[in-house]
Amino acid sequence: MTHNHESNGPYITQYGKHETKQQNYITGYRTHNHESNGPYITQYGKHETKQLNYITGYMTHNHESNGPYITQYGKHETKQPNYISGYKYVIDPKGLPSTNSVEDLPIPNLDHTEAFKTGYFSFDDLHVGNVMTLQFPVQEVSPYLSKKEADSIPFSMSQLPSILQLFSIPEESPQAKSMRGALEECEGETVTGETKICANSLESMLEFVDTIIGSNVKYSILTTSNPSPRTTPLQKYTVLEVSHDIDVPKWVACHPLPYPYAIYYCHYIATKTKVFKVSLVSDENGDKMEALGVCHFDTSEWNPNHIIFKQLGIKAGKNSPVCHFFPVNHLMWIPI
Repeated sequence: MTHNHESNGPYITQYGKHETKQQNYITGYRTHNHESNGPYITQYGKHETKQLNYITGYMTHNHESNGPYITQYGKHETKQPNYISGYKYVIDPKGLPSTNSVEDLPIPNLDHTEAFKTGYFSFDDLHVGNVMTLQFPVQEVSPYLSKKEADSIPFSMSQLPSILQLFSIPEESPQAKSMRGALEECEGETVTGETKICANSLESMLEFVDTIIGSNVKYSILTTSNPSPRTTPLQKYTVLEVSHDIDVPKWVACHPLPYPYAIYYCHYIATKTKVFKVSLVSDENGDKMEALGVCHFDTSEWNPNHIIFKQLGIKAGKNSPVCHFFPVNHLMWIPI
């Protein structure tokens, strides 16, 4: 799909009103200072959800977390295994399996299956014929508001009590916890080389894309295609094709955050990054899909104790790439 800045863009507007089963991505990576004793939920739904958690987050946070960080926004607590999620959430050693063996040497030829299960892989895993055990969660996204409507609503941690009152959301509810987490992500400091915005409307998202990529530049939107069926479980996929032609100087990644209306954490990081479209086929049912993969080559600012380094047999560093797939409904804007 190609766009210039006049584009109406993608409208992803599903509410999760019924029970859903999905895995969650961990895509977070920075610092919070609050203490969190409960789950962070990011899908807006009225019924209990059962899910696994998918990792896509990667750097360092400072806050104490005694409970799971979940990416489903709903009115009920959810039950889940050990993985943590939520865009830009850190891998807190108290929050999920971690390793303290930062002095361990890289391990060549290590089986990467456990990393695959959480959405991560190494640069060398991107080759035709490789078999990867994967699942692609479909994160439900709240409806967009117009820029005028969205800008009229308070959006800051200091105003959270008023925001909760506006939406009639109890302070200790799962929705309130997820909204708090979203606001913290938006107000958190950036990492080196990062430019970010929390877009509260499609118009503000497009304005940010224009700022990074250029207002007179045409661009396309990449994402991971919906798996068929949407509730596709963890299974083996074989790599059919890897695109090597997506070589762009700048890009904007936009990740939906848990909120009553659409909020996207959009950012660009000015360190070496490669973007790939990966064609996959399910070994179980023969279904094909297109996955969006991103490789970050400079991991020197990532949490060195992140379990993913142990699972991939590498150490964090300036030329120590870690790759991950985008969840469904997470967007990548690139110039064409």
